[in-house]
Amino acid sequence: MTKGELALEDLPPIEDLSISVPQDQCVLLGNILNIVDKLVVVQGLKDLPALDLDTVLFLECNKPLGQVFDVFGPVIEPLYCVRFNSNDHIREKEVAVGMPVYFVPKSNYTNYVFVAQLMK
Repeated sequence: MTKGELALEDLPPIEDLSISVPQDQCVLLGNILNIVDKLVVVQGLKDLPALDLDTVLFLECNKPLGQVFDVFGPVIEPLYCVRFNSNDHIREKEVAVGMPVYFVPKSNYTNYVFVAQLMK
């Protein structure tokens, strides 16, 4: 760790979201690829627009997974990290590898990465 760098333990706790959106507005984003400590990693599908930090992801339209904490990997098939308070917190939410993950494209819950800006 670098001097002044914060660890995950130093960040404020995550509050559970209670958001529900109409079923016909949910679009499949990808699947849960891995769970590492307090982070859930979601593999995005190819050819979807890249989502930015703070986008809300859902396990079902009435069951939010959480907000995007970090984005990494190739722009055409990004990986999204959702942070939780602990591994127990993830288990309480019944989150498991392989589960489908959704987003709501035309809503205030979704932020996009504009690839043209990244290329500059």
